[in-house]
Amino acid sequence: MPHLKKEIRVELLKEAEDYFLGLNEKIQAKFLRSFDKTESGLKGSWFAKLRSKESIFEFRERDQDKFYRIFAFWVMILKLKH
Repeated sequence: MPHLKKEIRVELLKEAEDYFLGLNEKIQAKFLRSFDKTESGLKGSWFAKLRSKESIFEFRERDQDKFYRIFAFWVMILKLKH
């Protein structure tokens, strides 16, 4: 399985957290597994760049009826050397 080049930490904005908490438990569990895999550096179909010029990505999960999406973007954090 391919790995990501950079370390990722998943943090939800308030709006995304509200959306996430409103989902049923099975879909929440699927998203949590996707977040864990992404934070572990794994690449897969659950996390992909949208086809646009902006650097917007999405986490995508589905059940038998529909797809669920949580959008993601990069926030650069500089590590200072002491």
